[in-house]
Amino acid sequence: MTVGGPTGGAAVDDVRLRRRLVWMARISATAAVAVPLAGLLVVAREPERSAAPAEAAPASLPASLPGTVRSPSSPPQRVLLPEGGTVSSPVVWRVRPGADRGKNVVLAAYKTYVGTSVRLAEQPDPDDVALTQIALDPQLGRLRRALAASATAGHSLRGRVVAVARVEAVGGGKAVVVGCLDTVAQRLYGPDERVVLRQRVRVPPSRVSVYRVWMRRDGGRWKVYVLAVLPASRCLR
Repeated sequence: MTVGGPTGGAAVDDVRLRRRLVWMARISATAAVAVPLAGLLVVAREPERSAAPAEAAPASLPASLPGTVRSPSSPPQRVLLPEGGTVSSPVVWRVRPGADRGKNVVLAAYKTYVGTSVRLAEQPDPDDVALTQIALDPQLGRLRRALAASATAGHSLRGRVVAVARVEAVGGGKAVVVGCLDTVAQRLYGPDERVVLRQRVRVPPSRVSVYRVWMRRDGGRWKVYVLAVLPASRCLR
């Protein structure tokens, strides 16, 4: 009686079974590692997906939203100081520079004040950086309050302005200018872009406003700090 055949076949089957068990054990070990790793990747990506809308949200907000603070990385606001106003509100100057260089510099600063004021009346912004370049208190404060009121009401003043000016005196870091502004072509627009009818008041037919303007030198620039209303008859033609 021989026992070698059956025992040899069982040994071969046993070897095959062990190899299969080892192979299945390796697959199980790999799966045991792969499943948690995939879970970590999903969890790690979820915060990025949820954070993306939150990071993109500020970009959709208006840059000029009241109360917002510009980030240090944002570009500085451009200073616009046009003596000729804007395309919709041009300032036509009827002046000629004289021989006095000092008066010419003052006159140029006053023209910048008027042109910039006309620009701001078209698009009111009490925080415009140009304001501190053309005016000092108390006039600076008055300009800010007027622009804030216009911005709140949604008003825009547009149209041609004819201007005349003469420098009366310069000395000691101060200057006096007499300026005339003819605003007969200007119109006041509301938030709906319709013309706002103004209340009837007693004004000269030509809507000429005459001012005596006091200016002071500050930071290397001539700036307006006081205005006084004069009769229309004082306008310099």
